[in-house]
Amino acid sequence: MNNITPLLNALIKILFATTLISFVTSPLFAEVKLTTLKKEVRPQYPFPEFLSTGPYVWYEDAKNNPLKGHTFRVSTNTVNREKLIFIERVEFGNNGCCLEIVEYRQLVLDEQVLKQLFPTHTGIHGFKLTRWVRPEIFEFHAYGGNYRLSQINTTRPLLEELRVGDTSK
Repeated sequence: MNNITPLLNALIKILFATTLISFVTSPLFAEVKLTTLKKEVRPQYPFPEFLSTGPYVWYEDAKNNPLKGHTFRVSTNTVNREKLIFIERVEFGNNGCCLEIVEYRQLVLDEQVLKQLFPTHTGIHGFKLTRWVRPEIFEFHAYGGNYRLSQINTTRPLLEELRVGDTSK
């Protein structure tokens, strides 16, 4: 029994250290699914205050037509002093001609949601798209924090808090 006690104490110390290290180095909220609300593009498409277009995705039509493709855009509008963020899927026809918004969704992301998820962040809305990582992933700054939004092609995109200097994905 006496030989087991030092071994057990060492094992407990290793487990404690491993748990502490993993807690300190991992984000409190790795990824959070957000909600989007489908909106009708017609009859009224509001003129955006901000509009950013992501990288184009080109594909060949199965019927051997010229190149076609799609892209995502992020736009913002202010309605009744509330900043609204929209994700748009835009398709274009032959050789990039004739853009058409085929999907228009409002991203449900406001101060209350972000402060609940990330209580240490404070500040004004100030939504600023900082960069497109890939066609379906972009990074932005809002309410004093930096975030990455991925899977924007779905109705439940993933929000991830970025650490300072994190550009890993």
